[in-house]
Amino acid sequence: MAKFKVENHYEFQDVVSAAALTEAYVVVEPFIDAKYDVRVQKIGGNYKSYIRTSISKNWKANTGSAMLEEVAVTERHKLWVDACSEMFGGLDIVAVKAVHGKDERDYIIEVTDCSMPLIGERQEEDKKLITDLVMQRMAACIRPHPDIANQHQQRYYQGIREQSSGVRRSYNQHSHWKSSASAPPSCPPSGPSSVVGSEPSSPTATKRESLNTVQTNLSAGDNRERRRSRSRTISGDEESKAEKIRSMRQSFAYFFGD
Repeated sequence: MAKFKVENHYEFQDVVSAAALTEAYVVVEPFIDAKYDVRVQKIGGNYKSYIRTSISKNWKANTGSAMLEEVAVTERHKLWVDACSEMFGGLDIVAVKAVHGKDERDYIIEVTDCSMPLIGERQEEDKKLITDLVMQRMAACIRPHPDIANQHQQRYYQGIREQSSGVRRSYNQHSHWKSSASAPPSCPPSGPSSVVGSEPSSPTATKRESLNTVQTNLSAGDNRERRRSRSRTISGDEESKAEKIRSMRQSFAYFFGD
């Protein structure tokens, strides 16, 4: 919420009493009299280092007017960025901010990732570096490996060949069923049996023979009716199967040509 510079313990008590009225936490740090600020950034394999010197002579080095200057990246600064990048899993975009005190010591105060603001006169170059880096990472994640692509293509064509073979087998089976169904069913001869050289029978035997003949004719008629019903059922099933096969052939003809 705010920063205060405390010169002695009397001022410290005043700040503590004011902070007690809020719900925020308070952090106490030793004051570093800054000579200038240092910022080192890394975008992919590109490193840049900047120095910002306050002109307004405010105790807050980042307040008021300041002069920004790009300097050569030293091995020390590069070591900072690489170490912070490895600490967080290998960041491709990272910046380290430090304060160089009048005691000639450096104090790292902040580490930022891709949320870092771009500064200096070469911001357009930094934008292009970020764009190229993001495109490279996306291409590496999206493009499949050539071997994997070939395997998927082979599986696709193999599946098409198997489906075509299945259609041909179904068509051959349908042709076989149709030829078998067209053959006329063999029926046993109906009617009374003739007896050659038999003697004339009595009236009772004649009546019994007539009754047997009627029963035989009725049984033969029932058998013929059952065959006709079975034949109609088989024909209906065959027609349904033939319709499915014709539909499949039309679908394959639409996708793969005649």
